Amino acid sequence: MKFLSVIKYFCLFIFFLVFAFCHSDGNTSEKKDVVVKESKLSFKNKIHTFGNLKAGEIAVYSFFFENVGKSSVIIEGAKSSCSCITVDFSKYPILPGKTGYIDVEYNSVGDVGKIYKEIILDTTNKQEIRLAIMANVKNEILDINNLKN
Repeated sequence: MKFLSVIKYFCLFIFFLVFAFCHSDGNTSEKKDVVVKESKLSFKNKIHTFGNLKAGEIAVYSFFFENVGKSSVIIEGAKSSCSCITVDFSKYPILPGKTGYIDVEYNSVGDVGKIYKEIILDTTNKQEIRLAIMANVKNEILDINNLKN
């Protein structure tokens, strides 16, 4: 009889321990979500137009931003819509009120005509940030607009 009583109390203790552990873990992630949502990056412009480029020309542009939120943000990575773009960015936490940069290098080799390429940033605040570059790439050897019949 005593043995059953000990097992009953042990099971009850394990139940409360599991309940308390699960309950406190849920509260911690809710707090993290609140902190994440308090940070926000603000860009002066999210699209840059290079204008006319010669095929094979490399063009570079820097996007600048400010953290207008209440907590720091880290840019964890950047993806581009093509391998013709390389991206460098601020690797340190961007504190509230501070600025950072996204450097974009576009290599126009293989492109002709009007182009539109996107850069997507992965950040700790889960804010979807899409930047874009545009250009009109001209190839003097293959000038589609001046072909004669």
